[in-house]
This record gives sequence, C-alpha cells and structure tokens, in this order.
Amino acid sequence: MCVVGAGTAGAVAAMSAKAHGVSVALIDTKPRNQIGNKVCGDTVSCSIIQRLGELVGFRGLMNSVERTLTGVEIFLKDTDYSISTEVEFYSVDRLTLGQELVASCEGMGVKISDGCAFLRPIFADGVVSGIQAHSHVNGIIEIDAPIVIDATGLAGRVRKFFPPISESLDPYDMWNCYREIRKLEKETELVSSMSYYVDQRLAPGGISWSFPRSSTNVNAGVCTPSITGFNPKQLFDKFVVETSYFTNSKVLESAAAPEPVRRPLNTLVSDGVMVVGDAAFQTSPITGGGIDYSIYAGEIAGRVAAQSMSKKGVEARDLWPYNLEFMRTVGREIAIQDVFRRFLWSLTNNEVKFIVDNGLLDEHDFIHLYVGGQYSGGIVNIVKKCFRLLPCVTSLPLFFNTLQALRRVRKVARLYENFPEPHDLPEWKLKVSGLFKEMPSRIARE
Repeated sequence: MCVVGAGTAGAVAAMSAKAHGVSVALIDTKPRNQIGNKVCGDTVSCSIIQRLGELVGFRGLMNSVERTLTGVEIFLKDTDYSISTEVEFYSVDRLTLGQELVASCEGMGVKISDGCAFLRPIFADGVVSGIQAHSHVNGIIEIDAPIVIDATGLAGRVRKFFPPISESLDPYDMWNCYREIRKLEKETELVSSMSYYVDQRLAPGGISWSFPRSSTNVNAGVCTPSITGFNPKQLFDKFVVETSYFTNSKVLESAAAPEPVRRPLNTLVSDGVMVVGDAAFQTSPITGGGIDYSIYAGEIAGRVAAQSMSKKGVEARDLWPYNLEFMRTVGREIAIQDVFRRFLWSLTNNEVKFIVDNGLLDEHDFIHLYVGGQYSGGIVNIVKKCFRLLPCVTSLPLFFNTLQALRRVRKVARLYENFPEPHDLPEWKLKVSGLFKEMPSRIARE
C-alpha cells in the first residue's frame, strides 16, 4: 500500500499498516529533514502516545518533548472569569516529533521517499492499482498499491480524484491561523497549563492560545474564520499588547497557515482510497487542534487497510470498518464540537459566561469541548435542567438558543453513534447536512 503525506496522520497510518504485516511506501513532498515542520499548537495528549505504543509498538516520544503540561485554563476575557482543570499533555517541538515518527516508520521497514509529489492515481481494470508521482531524484515514478491513503493535509490531493470523498470546505469552516514562538522576560504562573482565551473582539469566531514550551518559551497565536476578513497577525499583535506576561517578550519564530474546523468528511473511504488527518477534516472545530485525532485515525486506517490487502481490487465496503470505528467514536465527538462551535461563536463573552454560570453547560463539559474529550453530560438531563431554570432566566432568546443547540447536539450524537453501512449512507448524509444547514453561522462582534 502507499501513504501520501508523512505528517502525523500519514506516518502513523504507515506504522500501523506495517505493524500488521504489509509492505508500505510513504511519500512526502518535503525533504527528509523537514518532514513534521508544520504550524500548530504543538501539544499532544499523553494518553494518545500511550495508545500508539500499545497498538503499533511506537517506543514513545524522546527528544521532541519540551514540557509536560498538567492543566488547561479557559479565560473569558473582559469578564474576569476562567475555567480550569487537570490534563496530561506534552508540549513538543513539532518538527522533532515528525522526525521521530518518520524514524519509527523507517525502523519498522517502511520505504520512505522524500521530495516526492503525488500526481495522480493509477487504475487497472477500473480499480486503484497505485499512484504516479514526481521524485526530485528519479523524475516521474509509479508506485504499485491496491490501497492509497491520503494524508496530504488540507489540500486533499488524492481524494480530489474520487467524487465520494471530494467534499469541498466551506469558507466558514476554515480558520486562518497565525502563531509565534516567544521568549518571555520571566516565567508566568501558567508555566504548566495550556491557556485558551475566548474573546470575540480579539479573535472573532475563533480563539487565542498560549502554551508553555519551557519555563519562559511559549507557543501562542490566534485563529479566526477566513470569512471575517480579519488578519490573524494583526489580531495576535493586539492579544500580545493586552496580555501582561508578553511584555518585553521576544519573537523566536513565526508562521501562518489555514486550518479546517468542521465535522469530518461524510465518508472517509472510497474504492481503494482512505483519508486521514487534515485531509479528512479530523481537527477540533473548537480549537483547531488535530494531532490526537490524526494519530487515532491513522492507527485505525492502517490497521483496516492491512486487513483488506489480501483482496485484489479493494472496494469502499472493504474499507468501511475504518468509517464505522472512527465516526462512531471520535467522529461523533468532532461533530458535537462543530455544533457548539456554531453556537458558541455566535455569542458575546458575557453570554458565554451566563451559560456557564447558570449551569446550562457545566465547567466539566465546557472543558471537554476544548481538550478533546467526548461530551460527557447527559443531553436529555441538561435539556430538562434548562426547563427547570426557565423561571429565573432573564434572557429568553439566549435561553431558547441554548436549548436549541443542546437538542441539535443530541440529534447529531445519535446520527454519528449510528453511522450507517454503505447502502444507507446517502440517507444519513441528507440528515446530517439538513441539521447543519439549520444551525446559525453568525459570528458575534464586540
């Protein structure tokens, strides 16, 4: 089989398939020493690394870990209100992480071709039989593979050739992100916590963050939907000015990149093809984070691909177990976050505070939206609680909008928990698209 793209999702998919006994070719356009260089928040949960070790034998992170983070705090700016909890995450050097994953692939016997760009799929007798690519060393080459995994990031270069998975990204569902690594003048009290800042003035429809990399180095940035027309670099400059611990800090590096923030592709497979990572929209709609999700998806995809390799002419139904396992678990989680993204970012800071203060969402559930855990509250019980609070609610429109969002969460959760077999997918897609079309897309302005 062939994996196109050696980022986190692609490298893990290659490791997973190889661990299950199949030959794997892994290609990437970047030179070998730059694989893994990507703009992101540079955090990964300790639990997903442990899972990777248990399932595919990954020996764990070594030189990439810069700090172990033990907390997350969400600040509702301009309200003097925050929510915090304990978590276990690693703050990593993203490039070094990528190099460790690729080195693990090499150690397992995966054939890696760097500086190699995917051109098109190859078909034989109407089924996928491999890919054509351009190598900076060998020119045009062909790689035989009955299964191709698209891990090419937001570009989705492979899936564009396959209509069932060629779904486009709505501008509302894409963030423009700007990130800097900064050296602070002195250590902050948040030295072991991931900090998110919810502020419709400084990050309309998006989010600001600051994650410790060391006692004084931080990864910080701003993401905002492309449709807002705001420049995230300019928003970040304001964030720096208004955040006291950035005073006299120095910029060590900076970069910008787009990021998908929506529910996953309606299907992650087509005949002979699977999609993982950003190419499959497997990122958090609340924070834009995707390393954990890409590792989870890559492991499943590689395993399912390996189990299907014995058949010549692999069809979508042969790869469907990947859809079922991912969509009914993490896919459900991402879809729920997408509902809340559309709801939360239509609110002012004070409206968000009102919702938390009045228990419409408790702090535990609010935290889980940001750190990637499944929505833990009983939706039916929360809806009942909303009605009990009705007599003391002072903002009826906000109350009913919250209730409507919770009802939509329940519907979306049930749809993904019952992700269908192939013959029922068209009906399922209609139900999902209908639900999301009903949801608000307004972005509050302060």
